[in-house]
Amino acid sequence: MSIDKQIELLKNEKITSRKVDILGNLIMLLVEEKGDNAIIYPYMKLWFLYYLDTLHEKAYRYEVLKFTLVEAKINLLNGKEKLGFLRFVLRNLKDRHYEEFSKDYEEMYNKEELLYFKKKNKPKYILRLVTSNLLFLGIFFLISIVVFSLVLYFNQPRLINLISQYGENEYLSYFFNIISLIFNIQNLSEIKLFELVFLLFLKGYFFIFITYYLLREISKKVFNE
Repeated sequence: MSIDKQIELLKNEKITSRKVDILGNLIMLLVEEKGDNAIIYPYMKLWFLYYLDTLHEKAYRYEVLKFTLVEAKINLLNGKEKLGFLRFVLRNLKDRHYEEFSKDYEEMYNKEELLYFKKKNKPKYILRLVTSNLLFLGIFFLISIVVFSLVLYFNQPRLINLISQYGENEYLSYFFNIISLIFNIQNLSEIKLFELVFLLFLKGYFFIFITYYLLREISKKVFNE
């Protein structure tokens, strides 16, 4: 059946469940004949809205709302339209109080967003990757300390006013003083190793967790705009 015929059927159809079927067929025809996300995207949104309407009409919606069914439609898109449709899905699930079904779509959105930024925007990809979980943030934090220490040591050592000499090793002393600068630990030479480890763990624990949640919320606002 042609695309025009499917559109005509959609206009004349009154039953919601049949509209879902017609839109499903129309979308597949558009994918095969047009292959243009910009053309397919509006019909995808309309299909999902009618699909949610059919769930509202049935008492057994918990058995009907299946991730795999919507996922198949999502995977027909790519790039910005794919991310846009996932945001559309999540927003409408929330608006219709179907939040319990959002987890799979949120995971899919995060994965697709990373892939998109990896291809299109490397700085955003790195920031999004670092803020995606606590492990990556912790690794990035440790690498940042090392890089920061090495850059200052070999380029501008006088920018750091060493507050104390920690042992006889100059490199080790410098590295620990960088840490003391970051965490504001004074009189490093008077602190025992166990006390130093404890202070670093305590300060690092709160620093990393606060930084993680703060950056995560900031990144959500930036990327959702």
